[in-house]
Amino acid sequence: MARYLEAAEQALAYMESLRVDVAPAIDGVPSRVNWRHSDDADAASDRSLYYGSAGIALSLLEHHALTGSVASRDLAVAAGQEMVAWLGSVMERGRALSVSPASGWPGYAFV
Repeated sequence: MARYLEAAEQALAYMESLRVDVAPAIDGVPSRVNWRHSDDADAASDRSLYYGSAGIALSLLEHHALTGSVASRDLAVAAGQEMVAWLGSVMERGRALSVSPASGWPGYAFV
């Protein structure tokens, strides 16, 4: 198990390097976060389960469940808050979302 946990923590450390704080932290706790697609500072962000912050939030929740890491839990909650805010803006603009489990409503609902 330790080998897998070490690999997961290395992946989370890489994801942390791509994190974008969308809103200021509150009392040192992230409030809304997203992640870039790559190391490129101008890389786009995504919120899907397959390719974006929904999948990262799920990974953070799994890490929290396994280790009890408060930092992972807080980041997952901040990612969820960003997804909810983004989905609200999508709805306000009348845009449609895919029904794909990987990149649409089902993925967001799953997380």
